[in-house]
Amino acid sequence: MLRANEKNRYFGNKLRTILLAACVLSCIGAVSASAQQVGLALNSGSGSRGGRVTLNVSLSDSGGAQPASLEWSMKYSATDITGITVSAGPAASAAEKSILCNSGGGSTTCILSGLNFGAISPGIVATATFQISSSTQSSSIPIQVANTFAASGDGSAISASGTSGTISFGTQTVLSGFSCSPGSVNTPGTVTCTVSIGGAAPSVAFPVSLSTNNASVTGPGSVSIGAGSTSANFTVNVAKVLQNATATLTATASGVSKTFSLNLAAAGSSSPPPSVSLSSLSCTPSTLGSGASTLCTATLTGVTGSTISLGLKTSNSLINIPSSVSVAAGSLSAKFTATAGTVTSNQIGTLTAAYGGISKAFTLSLARAVASQTTNVFSASSVPGTVTDGDNNSVELGMKFRSDIAGTVTGIRFYKGPYNNGTHTGHLWTKSGSLLGTVTFPNESSSGWQQANFATPISIQANTTYIVSYYAPSGHYSSDQNFFRSAVDSAPLHGLQDGADGSNGVYRYGSSGFPNLSWNASNYWVDLVFSSVVGSGIQTSGSSSASGTLSASLWPPQTIPTITSASDSQSVELGMKFRSDVAGTITGIRFYKGAGNTGTHVGHIWSSNGALLASVTFTQETSSGWQQAGLAKPVAIQPNTTYVVSYFAPNGHYAANIQFFGRSADDAPLHAPADGQSGGNGVFTYGASGFPNQTWNASNYWVDVVFAAGGDK
Repeated sequence: MLRANEKNRYFGNKLRTILLAACVLSCIGAVSASAQQVGLALNSGSGSRGGRVTLNVSLSDSGGAQPASLEWSMKYSATDITGITVSAGPAASAAEKSILCNSGGGSTTCILSGLNFGAISPGIVATATFQISSSTQSSSIPIQVANTFAASGDGSAISASGTSGTISFGTQTVLSGFSCSPGSVNTPGTVTCTVSIGGAAPSVAFPVSLSTNNASVTGPGSVSIGAGSTSANFTVNVAKVLQNATATLTATASGVSKTFSLNLAAAGSSSPPPSVSLSSLSCTPSTLGSGASTLCTATLTGVTGSTISLGLKTSNSLINIPSSVSVAAGSLSAKFTATAGTVTSNQIGTLTAAYGGISKAFTLSLARAVASQTTNVFSASSVPGTVTDGDNNSVELGMKFRSDIAGTVTGIRFYKGPYNNGTHTGHLWTKSGSLLGTVTFPNESSSGWQQANFATPISIQANTTYIVSYYAPSGHYSSDQNFFRSAVDSAPLHGLQDGADGSNGVYRYGSSGFPNLSWNASNYWVDLVFSSVVGSGIQTSGSSSASGTLSASLWPPQTIPTITSASDSQSVELGMKFRSDVAGTITGIRFYKGAGNTGTHVGHIWSSNGALLASVTFTQETSSGWQQAGLAKPVAIQPNTTYVVSYFAPNGHYAANIQFFGRSADDAPLHAPADGQSGGNGVFTYGASGFPNQTWNASNYWVDVVFAAGGDK
């Protein structure tokens, strides 16, 4: 029988694989407790748009680490960098090492190894040549060095870190504006138009081509912005038209187009044509991850008499949109798609549609790629009380389980005794017996935990019973009777107590199939590998091979408010309403501090009706940026229940974003509801510290929680 303390969660050692050129050596590497460490640094460089830039990856070695193999990833914007080639550097060649790289989705992962176990000396281990997009609008492109790993000749893992580099450019001259005055004309008549540029003034004439979709409008085919100038004017002639119409004028330079819609009034009309103006711009969904798309709609007031073109632009180069979208004659709206590139950090981007001198904007949130926290019900050190049962009949053996949160099952595990022979097959089932996935265990060891991963991870829902099982064709399985008289909890996973949802410890004799029998609440030591979605603000405690506690916040450390220090100097309590999808505990409070936000700050957790649940004083604050204070005793919260987190700013000058909570802020399992969903959000009270119950303009005052899923650990 397995003792209770052996069933507790623990943080296991991380497993890594060292790839050699001719063979794969699987090594369990424990990071050395000594000062040995290696660094992989990418230098910075400069280049031109559409050109190539070569950077070096250099190895540093402290404490005599002497790595024999290296692994790292370079992450970048796939819209700014369209290709990359990597070759071994002189330090790698001297150690007779070769390099293998794989690129995709704005990331290139490289493994440097060889047929020998010799150490790689410090120096340049790789050169990377980046192909820069000719259409990039960025002034610089950051190249992140991440996922670094090193191993010695005997397979021991060595602590490794990465230093990122940057590719820089000069300021690019781009077409930034196109307007005409007047915007409506009684025909026949003339109009004066202006094209303008952003970025550096050109050192030579900057040509702009011109066109129109209406034959009644004539003008030059091109215009040049002179050297040292930022704009140029030209005249457009409009012939007599017999009915009101709209003409779209287009200016194009260096692949960038700008449009202007000119309203034409019929000859003899005493007034310009009926007003057609841009009224709104919206996108659904409003949050995008890497490679995701959203459908945007631009809406007009008034029906167009002919097809018109709306100019489009974005403030963030990671968001790809067309330069214009057409509204068909007789229509009130037009739709277009916005697609995100590779998102490496949480950020925002503003889309703008323009027509007839009126602009409407919509802000999209970009969420960085989520990380995964892999957990099991049983730890790698768990050993059955009975490793080999005397039963030699063919049998399917399983366990009922649930997860607190949605995620995916990526694999199946079982404990194997020395006589549990034959080919083993793992299965995942619904509670009613529908087969969700099957996997065969390859390359088994003679005994101990075995694992097989599904070719495609299988999604499961929160708080739903599933069954994981494996088929033992020769019996002699591991078992412990009466084990499931109590539940096995390794949040977010739970091996169910016998009787919680029928019997647990299930089996079926004969051929492989759904196990629906049970005996004496026995544990047959079969388990799953569960991958939980961890949001952008998640910090993970524990390793990837053992169950861990998920610590989450809504705002990641790199988030910076639009207003970091408001001019208001009054004493004020500032807060935010929030909820969690799962039960857990609040372990700390965070807030963003601007340079003028001085004095002693005190954080508070409240119920939605104003009951004070905890408070904490912030100590050892920095002059600005995110501050954090841990609660002496974590506060337990219930799922799908509104709470308020706040802090007291005795001298005001707090951080703020006005109208931020016009929509909810979501980073599962945490959510800040949109203004109006639970009353107003973005709450405050002036004067002495107290429960903040006033709101103004759905403002975000940048206060946050530190949340641990699954309770106080």
